[in-house]
Amino acid sequence: MMPELYLAEALGAVGKPMLRVHTAGSVGGSTALVAAGLVEARVHRTVLTVAFEKQSESNAMWGLSLPVPFQAPLTAGAGGFFAPHVRAYMRRTGAPDHIGSLVAFKDRRNALKNPWAHLHEHGLTLEQVRSSPMLWDPIRYSETCPSSDGACAMVLTGPAGAARSPPPRGLGARRRDAQRAHHLRGQGLCQPAGGRTAPPPSTGRPG
Repeated sequence: MMPELYLAEALGAVGKPMLRVHTAGSVGGSTALVAAGLVEARVHRTVLTVAFEKQSESNAMWGLSLPVPFQAPLTAGAGGFFAPHVRAYMRRTGAPDHIGSLVAFKDRRNALKNPWAHLHEHGLTLEQVRSSPMLWDPIRYSETCPSSDGACAMVLTGPAGAARSPPPRGLGARRRDAQRAHHLRGQGLCQPAGGRTAPPPSTGRPG
């Protein structure tokens, strides 16, 4: 499957540079970081970045399982691959086993502030997260995200492009100039696998 090819016409990108970002997880955030980097490095003045997922027409458990007949059948899904890495990290660093539950609980509480969040779990407690079923040791059910359908698009540009952008619709005259564009305040990317170190986070604005 190569969406960067069959979506080119729909995105108005025929004959224009197009790059697919695929990380087998956290692709949406990684795509935005790559797009911001292209603008910051002045490779492109303006970048349209698009991310989408349509799990209702796919099977992630099957898609992430090892192929047969050349390897033994394994229907593990993403968690089956990530869990050994999590266990190895915990052994190597001495990280306590309750950290995952704390992070999941914090994320679920923050989701209540976002009306477009996928999950709104009112009344969820830390104990409920810690006592949820174990899916892939040490990853529990409440520490995982559900399959979903969704899409997001952003236009990233430098100061000159932002100055040319039209004001958002529905805003009063006094607020239009102030909300013409949103600044990218900072970003960061971490890739600790294999002993590689993460680059320092950027705190500058695109341009």
